Amino acid sequence: TKKLNAYFESYYKSWENFVFDNKEIYSNLSGGVLDRIDVETFNKCDLYKDVVQVGSREHLKFTYQNKLNCSIVDCAAQIKTVKRLQPVFVGKLLTAPNTYEGENIIVYIKGNERSLPPTNVEGLRKVWNTKKMVIYSNEEKQPAIINNQFKAAINKIITNNILVDVAISIQKGATYVALGYEDNLMVLPLQDKFNPIPLTQYKKDLVNVLDLVSLLNK
Repeated sequence: TKKLNAYFESYYKSWENFVFDNKEIYSNLSGGVLDRIDVETFNKCDLYKDVVQVGSREHLKFTYQNKLNCSIVDCAAQIKTVKRLQPVFVGKLLTAPNTYEGENIIVYIKGNERSLPPTNVEGLRKVWNTKKMVIYSNEEKQPAIINNQFKAAINKIITNNILVDVAISIQKGATYVALGYEDNLMVLPLQDKFNPIPLTQYKKDLVNVLDLVSLLNK
């Protein structure tokens, strides 16, 4: 266990140095592999119904472009079924502040057959539904904040065999982005060789997502 923990710390420190290497856009990085979140913290995203257990690691805090204080954590959320615990999310949960003042909005960027869409959408209307994404809101029509600039930023986020899907919860004061990732990023290499492709994509995904949530701070 001691050797395994040392490996985890070494591995994550290496990818932190890679992902957050651009000091012009990232600052104040803190946290590490042993930092976690609890169920209550996860459930603030309000995306998944009846979550009873959350496993997490590598809870990081950082500042984006010297103005956006964010956090991101590896986590897996589960609900209780009759026979077992069932996962409803596996990936990275990003939290960022916003200046939004309206009702809750959920934006879901669709993916492949392994997608785990948000389940806490009861009572919300589908105000936009395309092949790329669906938007849920209490408003009669598409919320004004989901404008062409916001949609253009969403179009930069591409789901594939690494990034499975993306669920975004826009609430008053906070934006939560649940990035569902495949095992090729989330499972640490123990016997197989390290594959740089998933981590390289994640580095690009993170910038695209942070640019998106930055639009909610105008």
